[in-house]
Amino acid sequence: MIQSSIRKFTARYWSFLLVWGVLSLTILYRAFFNHEAALSTDAMHYLQLAQTLLDHGSYIVTDNTHTSGQSLFAIWPIVYPTLIFGVAKLTTFPVLWAAKLLNILSLGACFFLLHRQFRPYGIWFTLPLAFAPILGIYSLTWSETLFFLGFILLAEGLFQ
Repeated sequence: MIQSSIRKFTARYWSFLLVWGVLSLTILYRAFFNHEAALSTDAMHYLQLAQTLLDHGSYIVTDNTHTSGQSLFAIWPIVYPTLIFGVAKLTTFPVLWAAKLLNILSLGACFFLLHRQFRPYGIWFTLPLAFAPILGIYSLTWSETLFFLGFILLAEGLFQ
């Protein structure tokens, strides 16, 4: 019973799984061999909050610009570093790699939603996510990956 369900899923989504797998490996490759490109100023703030949540369970982060040396994390969006914290807590990965895994899962969710919405031609609608600029965003530690997912969920909800 379970094997036949897995076989049906694999037969239906093989192209989706292949493209998502290759792009996931590309994201990991880029993150592993190009550390500087993965850490913008915003990314460092996101990772700092995720690490602070892991260490102290607090949204108060170290900030050398304040006299107290600490401040409340108030950089938009707060959901992204909180999700990084959740992935890091569940997987015990360091926050940088938890962010990469979150981006890969977000990309997979976008692929799945597009593939499901435009079946049987869904793979063609997912391919623009493989363009270099978009893939670059997924390779970096940027919150835009969740915005893409949110826009796709919004569009799917509007067209239902």
